[in-house]
Amino acid sequence: MRRATFLALVLGLTVSAWLIAWVGAGQVAGAVLVAGVHGILAITLFNVIPIALCGIAWCALIEPAPPRANLLMTWVRFLRSSVSELVPIGGELVGIRVMILNGIDSRTAGATTVVDMTLELASQLAFTALGLVLLVLDGRDDTLAAWSLVGLGVAVATAVAFLVIQQRGLFRWLEALPHRIAAGMSWARLPELAGIDGEIHAIYRRPRALLMGVLWHSVGWIVGIGEAWLALWFLDAPVGFAEVLIIESLAFALRSAAFVVPGALGVQEGGYIALGALFGLGPDVALALSLLKRAREVLLAVPALLAWKLVELRAWRRRAVAAPYAS
Repeated sequence: MRRATFLALVLGLTVSAWLIAWVGAGQVAGAVLVAGVHGILAITLFNVIPIALCGIAWCALIEPAPPRANLLMTWVRFLRSSVSELVPIGGELVGIRVMILNGIDSRTAGATTVVDMTLELASQLAFTALGLVLLVLDGRDDTLAAWSLVGLGVAVATAVAFLVIQQRGLFRWLEALPHRIAAGMSWARLPELAGIDGEIHAIYRRPRALLMGVLWHSVGWIVGIGEAWLALWFLDAPVGFAEVLIIESLAFALRSAAFVVPGALGVQEGGYIALGALFGLGPDVALALSLLKRAREVLLAVPALLAWKLVELRAWRRRAVAAPYAS
């Protein structure tokens, strides 16, 4: 598994480097410099909004909710998203760990993570479908629209299979998964998530919580379009709302399909070049858009990793202080 991930990473880096060389490193660098540091900071700060919306969506699944639940789950979602950009699956484990440290029982932490991922996938499929409808109505590229519809069909089938697996109880193996995955990691001493399967079923019996989760995630996807729109504005290549929605919905679908490639390296860059060309964006601008997003990911991921380490350090200190009294 690690070898496959490493090979996918190398391949992604190779494709990214080749695309930059093909377009022209000078042209791409020039486009990025147009946006400048202020552009990178702007889209980084803007990203707080969709993260908060996703945190609220996750919070809707937790019952009973802890104090200042929306704020806590926004923080947990920030850690989960940022760490996942660098460490596959690691973000979910960190999220579960931080929830437990903040007083949420392990079953609820594990079950809500699984269900939240499912609802986010469902809302993303709706978001992609909306982009496809707009692309078909636009009529610029029927071939791309046709292939995108095929891809959406595969994604829907995958999502349905994921949901069926949960409903049929085959998800019981997840009860010990975090511990098994993290067995060799000194930081991740997670308790066995006994009863997670039953907790997942209990959440699915709360339609209002599911509806609120999907709605908040859907709002998050729509609001998240603003990041690309803002980046293109700083790149002096403004594009209309509907066009940005098409580009972003299909680009995110490509990223999700390329989950085996860390950070969807190469896939994201190639996707933006192909999609941007539909609306008059040059390959240098499309690559600059992708690189601005990469810069935002790093700017968020590094503080998130440091914050996670601080959380673990505080937890270790509390255990160290309590140990003499316990004995």
